[in-house]
Amino acid sequence: MQSSRAKLFMPFDAMKGLSSALKREEELHEKGINNYDIKKDINNININSKVYIRYYYEFETLELIGLLREKNNNYIVVSNTKINIEDIDEIKKVETK
Repeated sequence: MQSSRAKLFMPFDAMKGLSSALKREEELHEKGINNYDIKKDINNININSKVYIRYYYEFETLELIGLLREKNNNYIVVSNTKINIEDIDEIKKVETK
């Protein structure tokens, strides 16, 4: 009986994902990352180059290695994944052997 009663008082996250979104914004602010730096990095990478990218999608940090297929001022396409510039935390060219 006591264990079922304890379940009633377990914490509830009414705004699921809010704390991770706030944490992301804080990390970006602390690191001083801005779109200008990301765009500069993207401009230095040629289409069809192999890239590593770390980006945010729906309150999660994701990583991807693939070919840079398309780029413009608003988004890039790596393999078949379209990623908004504002969601990118890091992008760099991967040297192939």
